[in-house]
Amino acid sequence: MTAKQLSDLKRIKVDIFKRENEEGYQRESSDKRSEEFAKYVINAKGISPVSILINVRKKLTFERRIGGYGKLSIPDDTYMWIVDGQHRRQGLLIAIKDREEYENYQIPIVITNLTKTYEEAKQFIIINKTQKGVRSDLAERLLSKLFEEPEGILSQLPSTVTRGITWMPKAIEVSEKINERKDSVWYKKIRFPNEPKLTTLSSQKSFTESLRPIIFKNEIFESYNAEEITELLVRYWNAISELCPNAFRLPQEHLIQKTIGIFTLHRLFPLVISYCGEKISKERIREVLSKMEKGMNDNYWSNNGQIGLAGSNQKAFSIIYKKLLDYLEEDNVKKTKRKRLFEL
Repeated sequence: MTAKQLSDLKRIKVDIFKRENEEGYQRESSDKRSEEFAKYVINAKGISPVSILINVRKKLTFERRIGGYGKLSIPDDTYMWIVDGQHRRQGLLIAIKDREEYENYQIPIVITNLTKTYEEAKQFIIINKTQKGVRSDLAERLLSKLFEEPEGILSQLPSTVTRGITWMPKAIEVSEKINERKDSVWYKKIRFPNEPKLTTLSSQKSFTESLRPIIFKNEIFESYNAEEITELLVRYWNAISELCPNAFRLPQEHLIQKTIGIFTLHRLFPLVISYCGEKISKERIREVLSKMEKGMNDNYWSNNGQIGLAGSNQKAFSIIYKKLLDYLEEDNVKKTKRKRLFEL
């Protein structure tokens, strides 16, 4: 169908749930999602190869012709109901309003002839509940490739696609480098897409996301490249491993290299580095961390210790981080703003 044909609101409808229509099964469309699709079509010259699903509830006639093709007759007084694709239709309406030329924009359509509203709604549920998106770890790696696109192109893609584009590529690079460093406690411990778990302790997705406080809008590290951040992280984690040796020797019995450990300790990392002074050696990092009366010992990070009882969601991560922050600040000088700190 063309966008102009789809824009017939009197004939092509969406069955929205309302008090006066309790058999409806869809939400009102999101203006943001519709506007993003319109922006994608207009500015990025985007195509939409995935079909919109439409159902007609009145019995239709289909005249078969050679090769399985034929003529489907839909009476002019018959409603057509969008089962999947309402935001794309709304986006095309916005595009047409912006520029008349988009009336001829074509999009593939699949038409079903389910006479019961229940059957139509069931298809909606099946589509939305069973479709599998791109795995998060794979999506992040593809995102790093998108970063190579011209800035003008990136700005026209939907925000749901480009979220994290400013920091994720560097975070992935750091994850790869620290995983390859033989002098790192993370050597071959990070699991990348489609790799077996084996002796790995963290997925690439978790490790990459945990680096956000270091890489995204952090004034201390904004001038550091991936190699330099990796070097500091290797020193940081090796210093921690000397203070909590059993936690690294028996990682399955401790949580320091699990999600809660990497998220909280990476969030603490910038402050630890700021306390080190101009020369940031492993020994100096260890000296700063060793002043913590709590938080830097094997018992604290054991499965049965305080961390093990905290939980595994973002709220628990925040609580543990604040406690670690308090322990760190009790015996270390106040953070001072510095320019570039890195020295080899």
